[in-house]
Amino acid sequence: GSEMCIRDRIIDAISGHAIFLVITAREGYSMELLENPRLKLLELERLPQKYAQQLLNQVQDGHKLPGRVLDEILKRTEGIPLFIEELSKNLMEMSPDAATGRAGEEIVLPVTIQESLLARLDRLPEDSREVAHLAAVIGRDFSFDLLEKVADYQDKNLYRDLTPLLKAQMVFQRKAPPYAEYSFKHALFRDVAYETLLKSDLVRIHLRIAEVIEQDYPDMAHNNPELVARHFTEGGVYERAVDYWLRAGKRASQQFALIEARSHLENGLWALERCSANETNNTTRLDLLIALGPVLMALEGSGSEITRNNYTQAVELCNHLPASPMQFMALWGQWNVSMDYDRDHGLIWADRLQNLAEDLDSAE
Repeated sequence: GSEMCIRDRIIDAISGHAIFLVITAREGYSMELLENPRLKLLELERLPQKYAQQLLNQVQDGHKLPGRVLDEILKRTEGIPLFIEELSKNLMEMSPDAATGRAGEEIVLPVTIQESLLARLDRLPEDSREVAHLAAVIGRDFSFDLLEKVADYQDKNLYRDLTPLLKAQMVFQRKAPPYAEYSFKHALFRDVAYETLLKSDLVRIHLRIAEVIEQDYPDMAHNNPELVARHFTEGGVYERAVDYWLRAGKRASQQFALIEARSHLENGLWALERCSANETNNTTRLDLLIALGPVLMALEGSGSEITRNNYTQAVELCNHLPASPMQFMALWGQWNVSMDYDRDHGLIWADRLQNLAEDLDSAE
């Protein structure tokens, strides 16, 4: 919703100017995007044989694969550009016999893009593979400085271990170390490096990343609390994750990014369920529910069942906690979503609100 609003504002702002706007989207985009008469949809289909052949010739770059191998690549990749490129590089990195097979023998090729990428990853030096795994846990984009701290490099040369990834064009670099920033060429590269890690290693690395960001990058933690929350969640330290999810939810709500706010706050409730029950956590749960209430009102409506359930849970928690301003917000929300224009019912909640305000001695 918020992205659509920003996009429409951009389109309105450039109207009448000599500006060409290109918006890319994968399948599953909202059809509302096409309702604007100034937008034209261009569907990018798979490459026709002619252009697939051209791409294949460019990728070889002087490394000539036998004709029967090229024919098999074109047949197997079915016009998918990334698959054409990666399968070709996969074969060029292999030994000549393994890549081309012997005359009369069937050529054995990876069946999927993921298999091809995994084969290329496996051929990297061990230290470079470890760096790729660490970087993948950080995310699609990562910085030299953060990766170095997470890897805890002391007697090793991180740039040396990154070089094979750069030469293989699995990763692209911007700026120079120690200020270098990197991106995996494609999300699939990152996914393959991430998904081949053991669960125990993933938990350990996620926790390490969260602690490094929290300790050494306070501005990043302040401006992107959802990032720290995700790493603490995946690292299994749910108590720390809840606090960051709550911060992220409130921050997103203040910026009217309501879909993101809902996601962050619901993630916080999910993480809180995995924490031990105590009064502090009950207070935190109440804070999450109260922050979520207005977001649900805006997205689902005040009379929706999910919004009502949210405030019912909040009021139930209030019955077990000392009086506080948060309780006022819970009671106000319950009054707002449950009155149904019933005067007597509304007065009951109004009386409870007034009594609580007087008990708290709060004119506000």
